[in-house]
Amino acid sequence: MITVARESPRQDEVVALIRQADPLMQSLYPAESNHLVDVESLAAFNVHFLVAREQGRALGCGAFVLGEAGQAEMKRVFVAPAARGKGVARALMEALEREAAKLGVTLMQLETGIKQPEAIALYRKFGYAERGPFGSYQPDPLSLFMENDWRKAERAPRATPACVVRYSTFPPWPVQSSAEAVGTQPWPLHAFCPLQALLVVLQELVPLQALMPEH
Repeated sequence: MITVARESPRQDEVVALIRQADPLMQSLYPAESNHLVDVESLAAFNVHFLVAREQGRALGCGAFVLGEAGQAEMKRVFVAPAARGKGVARALMEALEREAAKLGVTLMQLETGIKQPEAIALYRKFGYAERGPFGSYQPDPLSLFMENDWRKAERAPRATPACVVRYSTFPPWPVQSSAEAVGTQPWPLHAFCPLQALLVVLQELVPLQALMPEH
Protein backbone atom coordinates (compact mmCIF):
# COMPACT_ATOMS: atom_id res chain seq x y z
CA MET A 1 0.00 0.00 0.00
CA ILE A 2 1.33 3.43 -0.95
CA THR A 3 0.87 6.15 1.65
CA VAL A 4 1.62 9.85 1.31
CA ALA A 5 2.23 12.10 4.30
CA ARG A 6 3.91 15.33 5.25
CA GLU A 7 7.42 14.72 6.54
CA SER A 8 10.68 16.53 7.14
CA PRO A 9 12.92 16.73 4.07
CA ARG A 10 15.96 16.57 6.36
CA GLN A 11 15.80 12.78 6.83
CA ASP A 12 18.78 10.88 5.37
CA GLU A 13 16.61 8.61 3.23
CA VAL A 14 14.63 11.55 1.88
CA VAL A 15 17.77 13.59 1.18
CA ALA A 16 19.12 10.66 -0.82
CA LEU A 17 15.85 10.48 -2.76
CA ILE A 18 15.94 14.19 -3.58
CA ARG A 19 19.54 13.94 -4.72
CA GLN A 20 18.62 11.23 -7.21
CA ALA A 21 16.80 13.87 -9.24
CA ASP A 22 19.66 16.36 -9.43
CA PRO A 23 21.98 14.48 -11.85
CA LEU A 24 19.06 13.81 -14.18
CA MET A 25 18.06 17.47 -14.29
CA GLN A 26 21.66 18.55 -14.75
CA SER A 27 22.05 16.16 -17.68
CA LEU A 28 18.93 17.54 -19.38
CA TYR A 29 19.28 21.29 -18.84
CA PRO A 30 22.03 23.91 -18.38
CA ALA A 31 22.43 25.50 -14.96
CA GLU A 32 20.47 28.62 -15.91
CA SER A 33 17.46 26.48 -16.85
CA ASN A 34 17.50 24.39 -13.66
CA HIS A 35 15.30 25.76 -10.90
CA LEU A 36 15.94 23.13 -8.23
CA VAL A 37 15.38 23.98 -4.57
CA ASP A 38 17.61 22.46 -1.89
CA VAL A 39 16.66 20.56 1.25
CA GLU A 40 16.83 23.61 3.52
CA SER A 41 14.48 25.53 1.23
CA LEU A 42 12.06 22.58 1.32
CA ALA A 43 12.08 22.77 5.13
CA ALA A 44 10.91 26.41 5.18
CA PHE A 45 7.77 27.26 7.16
CA ASN A 46 5.73 28.07 4.04
CA VAL A 47 6.59 24.83 2.24
CA HIS A 48 4.56 21.63 2.52
CA PHE A 49 6.77 18.65 1.73
CA LEU A 50 5.20 15.22 1.24
CA VAL A 51 6.77 11.78 0.95
CA ALA A 52 5.26 8.69 -0.67
CA ARG A 53 6.15 5.40 1.00
CA GLU A 54 5.50 1.71 0.54
CA GLN A 55 6.21 -0.56 3.50
CA GLY A 56 8.18 2.25 5.07
CA ARG A 57 10.45 2.83 2.08
CA ALA A 58 10.50 6.30 0.49
CA LEU A 59 9.53 6.07 -3.19
CA GLY A 60 8.82 9.66 -4.14
CA CYS A 61 8.32 13.18 -2.90
CA GLY A 62 6.74 16.48 -3.79
CA ALA A 63 6.11 19.90 -2.31
CA PHE A 64 4.26 23.15 -2.76
CA VAL A 65 5.25 26.64 -1.68
CA LEU A 66 2.43 28.78 -0.30
CA GLY A 67 2.22 32.20 -1.91
CA GLU A 68 -0.28 35.01 -1.51
CA ALA A 69 -3.96 35.36 -2.36
CA GLY A 70 -4.60 31.65 -2.79
CA GLN A 71 -1.56 30.95 -5.00
CA ALA A 72 0.99 28.16 -4.54
CA GLU A 73 3.81 26.69 -6.59
CA MET A 74 4.44 22.96 -6.91
CA LYS A 75 8.09 21.91 -6.57
CA ARG A 76 10.30 18.83 -6.48
CA VAL A 77 7.77 16.22 -7.62
CA PHE A 78 9.97 13.17 -8.12
CA VAL A 79 9.59 9.39 -8.10
CA ALA A 80 12.59 7.07 -7.83
CA PRO A 81 13.17 5.33 -11.19
CA ALA A 82 12.81 1.88 -9.61
CA ALA A 83 9.36 2.82 -8.23
CA ARG A 84 7.81 4.16 -11.41
CA GLY A 85 4.72 2.50 -12.85
CA LYS A 86 3.16 1.91 -9.42
CA GLY A 87 0.95 5.01 -9.35
CA VAL A 88 3.27 6.88 -6.98
CA ALA A 89 3.26 10.11 -9.01
CA ARG A 90 -0.53 10.14 -9.17
CA ALA A 91 -0.77 9.54 -5.41
CA LEU A 92 1.64 12.40 -4.77
CA MET A 93 -0.26 14.78 -7.03
CA GLU A 94 -3.59 13.94 -5.40
CA ALA A 95 -2.15 14.40 -1.91
CA LEU A 96 -0.43 17.68 -2.77
CA GLU A 97 -3.60 19.11 -4.29
CA ARG A 98 -5.75 17.97 -1.37
CA GLU A 99 -3.39 19.51 1.15
CA ALA A 100 -3.20 22.76 -0.81
CA ALA A 101 -6.98 22.97 -1.13
CA LYS A 102 -7.34 22.63 2.66
CA LEU A 103 -5.13 25.69 3.05
CA GLY A 104 -7.27 27.76 0.69
CA VAL A 105 -5.13 27.46 -2.43
CA THR A 106 -7.14 28.09 -5.59
CA LEU A 107 -4.32 28.60 -8.09
CA MET A 108 -1.52 26.04 -8.35
CA GLN A 109 1.38 26.88 -10.65
CA LEU A 110 4.54 25.06 -11.67
CA GLU A 111 7.60 25.12 -13.89
CA THR A 112 8.88 22.00 -15.62
CA GLY A 113 11.26 21.22 -18.47
CA ILE A 114 10.31 20.51 -22.06
CA LYS A 115 12.45 17.33 -22.05
CA GLN A 116 10.24 15.59 -19.48
CA PRO A 117 7.25 14.31 -21.48
CA GLU A 118 6.04 11.98 -18.73
CA ALA A 119 5.84 14.80 -16.21
CA ILE A 120 4.11 17.10 -18.69
CA ALA A 121 1.56 14.39 -19.52
CA LEU A 122 0.85 13.86 -15.82
CA TYR A 123 0.28 17.56 -15.20
CA ARG A 124 -2.03 17.82 -18.20
CA LYS A 125 -3.99 14.82 -16.95
CA PHE A 126 -4.55 16.73 -13.71
CA GLY A 127 -5.87 19.74 -15.60
CA TYR A 128 -2.79 21.94 -15.81
CA ALA A 129 -2.57 24.24 -18.82
CA GLU A 130 0.35 26.14 -20.30
CA ARG A 131 0.86 29.79 -19.42
CA GLY A 132 3.66 32.36 -19.50
CA PRO A 133 6.37 32.82 -16.88
CA PHE A 134 5.15 33.75 -13.41
CA GLY A 135 6.78 35.13 -10.27
CA SER A 136 10.52 35.62 -10.70
CA TYR A 137 10.81 33.26 -13.68
CA GLN A 138 12.09 34.62 -16.98
CA PRO A 139 11.13 33.34 -20.45
CA ASP A 140 13.14 30.21 -21.25
CA PRO A 141 12.76 27.99 -24.33
CA LEU A 142 13.62 24.97 -22.16
CA SER A 143 10.96 25.72 -19.54
CA LEU A 144 7.26 25.03 -19.62
CA PHE A 145 5.07 27.03 -17.25
CA MET A 146 1.69 25.61 -16.25
CA GLU A 147 -1.15 26.33 -13.88
CA ASN A 148 -4.44 24.96 -12.67
CA ASP A 149 -7.03 27.51 -11.57
CA TRP A 150 -9.41 25.51 -9.40
CA ARG A 151 -11.93 28.34 -9.35
CA LYS A 152 -12.51 27.62 -13.05
CA ALA A 153 -11.62 23.93 -13.23
CA GLU A 154 -14.25 21.24 -13.54
CA ARG A 155 -12.09 18.91 -11.47
CA ALA A 156 -11.10 20.57 -8.22
CA PRO A 157 -9.11 18.66 -5.58
CA ARG A 158 -11.15 16.58 -3.18
CA ALA A 159 -11.48 18.29 0.19
CA THR A 160 -11.68 14.96 2.04
CA PRO A 161 -8.57 12.76 1.83
CA ALA A 162 -8.76 9.06 1.08
CA CYS A 163 -6.61 8.34 4.10
CA VAL A 164 -6.15 9.60 7.61
CA VAL A 165 -3.38 12.04 8.49
CA ARG A 166 -2.61 12.32 12.17
CA TYR A 167 -0.79 15.44 13.38
CA SER A 168 1.21 15.74 16.55
CA THR A 169 2.61 18.90 18.11
CA PHE A 170 6.20 17.60 17.94
CA PRO A 171 7.64 16.63 15.62
CA PRO A 172 5.30 18.58 13.29
CA TRP A 173 5.05 15.76 10.75
CA PRO A 174 1.93 13.57 10.49
CA VAL A 175 1.70 9.80 10.62
CA GLN A 176 -0.64 8.46 7.97
CA SER A 177 -2.75 5.35 8.16
CA SER A 178 -5.57 3.68 6.26
CA ALA A 179 -9.03 5.23 6.56
CA GLU A 180 -10.57 1.77 6.39
CA ALA A 181 -8.50 0.62 9.36
CA VAL A 182 -9.08 3.68 11.53
CA GLY A 183 -12.53 4.70 10.36
CA THR A 184 -12.22 8.34 11.39
CA GLN A 185 -10.70 11.59 10.18
CA PRO A 186 -9.10 13.88 12.78
CA TRP A 187 -8.91 17.58 12.04
CA PRO A 188 -5.68 18.51 10.20
CA LEU A 189 -3.95 20.96 12.54
CA HIS A 190 -1.02 22.59 10.75
CA ALA A 191 1.75 22.90 13.32
CA PHE A 192 3.81 25.43 11.38
CA CYS A 193 1.16 28.15 11.59
CA PRO A 194 -1.29 28.38 14.56
CA LEU A 195 -3.51 30.91 12.77
CA GLN A 196 -3.82 28.62 9.76
CA ALA A 197 -4.66 25.74 12.09
CA LEU A 198 -7.44 27.81 13.69
CA LEU A 199 -8.90 28.66 10.28
CA VAL A 200 -8.91 25.01 9.27
CA VAL A 201 -10.73 24.05 12.50
CA LEU A 202 -13.29 26.81 12.00
CA GLN A 203 -13.93 25.59 8.45
CA GLU A 204 -14.65 22.16 9.88
CA LEU A 205 -16.91 23.49 12.66
CA VAL A 206 -19.20 25.67 10.56
CA PRO A 207 -21.02 22.80 8.77
CA LEU A 208 -21.46 20.99 12.11
CA GLN A 209 -22.97 24.05 13.75
CA ALA A 210 -25.38 24.50 10.85
CA LEU A 211 -26.80 21.06 11.64
CA MET A 212 -27.38 21.77 15.34
CA PRO A 213 -31.01 22.48 16.35
CA GLU A 214 -31.80 25.97 17.56
CA HIS A 215 -32.69 26.39 21.26
